[in-house]
Amino acid sequence: MTAAAVSRHRLTVAGRPLDYVLARVPRRRHIQVRVADDGTVWLRVPWHCPRPLAEAVLLDHGEWVWRTRATLEARRPLPLADHRPMPLLDETLHLRLLGRPRYRVLREGGWLTVRGPDLGDAEVRPRLEHWYRRRARDHLAARMAHYAREMGLACPRLTLRDPRTRWGSCSSRGNVNLSWRLVLLPGAFADYVVVHELAHLRQMNHSPAFWREVATVMPDYEARRRALRELPRERVLF
Repeated sequence: MTAAAVSRHRLTVAGRPLDYVLARVPRRRHIQVRVADDGTVWLRVPWHCPRPLAEAVLLDHGEWVWRTRATLEARRPLPLADHRPMPLLDETLHLRLLGRPRYRVLREGGWLTVRGPDLGDAEVRPRLEHWYRRRARDHLAARMAHYAREMGLACPRLTLRDPRTRWGSCSSRGNVNLSWRLVLLPGAFADYVVVHELAHLRQMNHSPAFWREVATVMPDYEARRRALRELPRERVLF
């Protein structure tokens, strides 16, 4: 099978110059405009599609392309630098980077200190994530045990994940999965997600009975749920 033919071009879209990648794909039947996670705009077209026709479709999607790229840019983690605020539940720590022969991440009062020989993002970010994951396991396991007792439930198995669109889930086997990024939010939100998933152990749905189960231990769940849904996703990136 013939491979796709790829070329790069520039076009004025919605009044601004836009670089895009034109990919001619064998057996493709429709024109597709896609914005990749890194912001690259792809225009995937049938093999013999005239370029002016493909660009006309891109122009029709111009506003959507710029909105999508702006959203991706807003969600892109900021560079990690000294004094940058680092959320931890109801606290705000500040990042401190110190050159040292060996890597170590530790909390020192109001500072979250990363020590190591290379303090670039590629080295610091995964070590910070590891530190946060340990905090998440300790905190979320404790909160789940607390609310399971209040709800008269056996404490289920907890698995930490990093989903893109969900804060938590409960499997049909009764296992609870939670996003480790919950510790980057105020504690009230983490508690709501914990109670929400525990309630699924009795009601595997979102029926009125399910919400009554949530309300038994969290009467203000509606306000927490609404605030969590309105929270910009970029607030929980570092």
